[in-house]
Amino acid sequence: MFSANESEQAMTETADKALLDALDLVDSGLSDLQSRNLVAASEVADMLLDLRLLLLQLDGTQPPEPVLAP
Repeated sequence: MFSANESEQAMTETADKALLDALDLVDSGLSDLQSRNLVAASEVADMLLDLRLLLLQLDGTQPPEPVLAP
């Protein structure tokens, strides 16, 4: 069984990893978009949704179910 300190440390490590993953996604997206004159809105939306899902991991919130357009 985990002690409170070990559990807290594991949560901190998970949050740190999620934050680093989010920063990597932003850096990658910015480098891809920086050299382009025109960017599709769908590409920006995809990157923002990916970022949102990574950041939701920071507070342990489950991501919402996707809503598909008809």
